[in-house]
Amino acid sequence: MDPIKFFKLQVKNLHKDLKTRYEYKENGYTFTSFKPKFFDLDQWFLDGDEEPRQNYTLMQAQQVFANMMDFNCWDELISAPRKQLELMVLLFKDKVTPQEWREQVIGIEMDNGMGDLTEDYIFQKSVYEQVYMGKDTIMSGTFYYLLYDFK
Repeated sequence: MDPIKFFKLQVKNLHKDLKTRYEYKENGYTFTSFKPKFFDLDQWFLDGDEEPRQNYTLMQAQQVFANMMDFNCWDELISAPRKQLELMVLLFKDKVTPQEWREQVIGIEMDNGMGDLTEDYIFQKSVYEQVYMGKDTIMSGTFYYLLYDFK
């Protein structure tokens, strides 16, 4: 599947989950929670700076998703180089956060005396496919905002 189509599908899933928002009271305080199917939104909002809104539009869901994928906005994500998006799909499916992968790339650079690989998405994708993808490594399954597997 085309990476942009894949991410658009994930945004639709996220939007569905954002619509499951509900409030409850406990000890005189009002709390917000979700009944999601795809993303652990309670954890996402707990970890982040953003407060959950009452109603999310699809555009706002795009913004939340872009932030999850370590982009500043949706337009930045869909304008990223195709090779980067292909790598991001692999990472997403294996539940590896972009931050964790960036740390791994820095480790590869340091261990091998290589220059800056942050923009070399072809090399990164090759390394990921050969060394990490689908394997039970220290990184697999750490994208804990996902509630489902792509198996």
